[in-house]
Amino acid sequence: VTDGAGAAVLDDGRLVTWGDAGYGGDSSSVASQLTNVQEVVTTSRAFGALKSDGSVVVWGDSGFAGDASSLAAPLSSGVTKIVSGFFAMAALKSDGSVVAWGSSVFGGDTSSVAAQLTSGCVGLYSNKHAFVVLKSDGSAVTWGSGASLTSPEDITSLIDSTVTEILGSHHAFAALRADGRVVTWGDVNTGGDSRMLSSQLSSGVTSLHGGSMQFAALKSDGTALVWGMGPTGSTWGEAFSSAKSFAFSHTAVAIVFTDGTVAT
Repeated sequence: VTDGAGAAVLDDGRLVTWGDAGYGGDSSSVASQLTNVQEVVTTSRAFGALKSDGSVVVWGDSGFAGDASSLAAPLSSGVTKIVSGFFAMAALKSDGSVVAWGSSVFGGDTSSVAAQLTSGCVGLYSNKHAFVVLKSDGSAVTWGSGASLTSPEDITSLIDSTVTEILGSHHAFAALRADGRVVTWGDVNTGGDSRMLSSQLSSGVTSLHGGSMQFAALKSDGTALVWGMGPTGSTWGEAFSSAKSFAFSHTAVAIVFTDGTVAT
């Protein structure tokens, strides 16, 4: 869903929409193209659909990535992944290149890093205001806006080619490495600062979860580690035993325990 419309992929691969036209609820202009849809991403006011043939279809508010006409050729084939923030979208192609569109302030303009996005890109991730690309040589490329824009050199020092997952909150990122370690960067109040749990996050993490303001990690021994914006609005981190799963709202997180109880 966007902030004012919804979309659903049917069993036959067709995509249907509803809601406010200004938020992508009217897809009539691209309806004939919305077949064989495999994945859908959203900004605040636009949708992007990745099709089985590797093409991308977008619609909605042009200021929120609803218009990708300037990238018609690169988005016509070869796309393997699309991601989105609040205002922009980006696509990873099978040739190792990455393209982006939408608000120039919040990631739609890649001109400052364009030379680094033409080849060798193997991973593409986003939070609400920025994008991160992992390259085959182990380096990282970042662009967008906000406190999540830790320098690429600093990010490269945190991650390596063994990274299995990267999640984004509003202004921060968290990465899970193959050795079970979690590293974070970005805005300290939305999960970028995990130092209070650094020893617990150094090994044994099996899954990483994220919301708008917090991240959570589940360890192999059932321990849950949660950090980000706390109940008082300040940076917070805490460990819980016998956790099973998590659910996130805009500003809070709930933990479901193995005995069926819930803590918030």
